[in-house]
Amino acid sequence: APDSAMPTNWSITTYFVADKDNLYVGFYVVDDDVVAGTEGGAHYQTADAFQISVDFANKLGDIIKNDPDKAAAIEETSSLQNIFYSFCYAGDGQPIMVMREKCDNDGFIGESDGIVGATAKTEQGWSAEFSISWERMYEDYSWKSYADENDNVIIGGPDAKPMELGIALFYQNHSTK
Repeated sequence: APDSAMPTNWSITTYFVADKDNLYVGFYVVDDDVVAGTEGGAHYQTADAFQISVDFANKLGDIIKNDPDKAAAIEETSSLQNIFYSFCYAGDGQPIMVMREKCDNDGFIGESDGIVGATAKTEQGWSAEFSISWERMYEDYSWKSYADENDNVIIGGPDAKPMELGIALFYQNHSTK
């Protein structure tokens, strides 16, 4: 059942496209009370915000399922949650400021870190388009899981396996009313 705290007309439509370098995500939110973040969107916890949680190649899920000792070590230092990338509506045409969380390497990341995008006001709410590099997601997974050479993900070539991502989307709705 939908969360009763969400406005009755609220909705989100999300699109995913990928190429060899990046995952591209675009979404449109219907929200009649859009709350922008302050300081260019840095405070996503007090504004309407989009969060994407990524398990790169489902590797963290595999560790949890198949290697309880390694899973316990990860949980001890950060958590067993997938890495979150969060940002809020920053204003019409404004670049996003992404907060990376749930790893030992939490903090704001941007274009120089392999993630770029912008938010836009729409007639019915707001939207955003952003890209995140496969390299960024793999490096973040590697940092979180203490990956070694046995944890490589082979993409392309004769040893390649289908690329799968564990992804969850979340939306934080704030109101001025």
